[in-house]
Amino acid sequence: MLRIKHINALNRFALRYGYGWRRRLLEALTKGTPLPGRTSERDVVLLRELHALTGEGIIETFVPVREGYTKLVYLRKDHIERYNDDRNWFVNAWRLVDQRGSDVLIPWVRTKTEAREKAKDANVYVIED
Repeated sequence: MLRIKHINALNRFALRYGYGWRRRLLEALTKGTPLPGRTSERDVVLLRELHALTGEGIIETFVPVREGYTKLVYLRKDHIERYNDDRNWFVNAWRLVDQRGSDVLIPWVRTKTEAREKAKDANVYVIED
């Protein structure tokens, strides 16, 4: 199960090694070359677990942030009811939820872009299903 500690280990690695960190990390995880010496043993274990759980997808799309991430959330599509005096209708809405499906950030938003911006402002890492 992917946890925030895996994401923050990846974030620390990316910030520590800067330019070329993806190439260096993927080479170490796929070809078996050793990780750079300044990487802590705890982070090495977490990075290997991350690669085993998710493959290369998260590593290739990851964007590091200086502050680190506080939560891990999933972006889910849902429907919300709108109404006026004449009629009711349903529109798409995007939710940021935790592993149990509970809302992490409220209110729901109308577009994926809004949801990503809201998550960035709240300093949470988003996994899109």
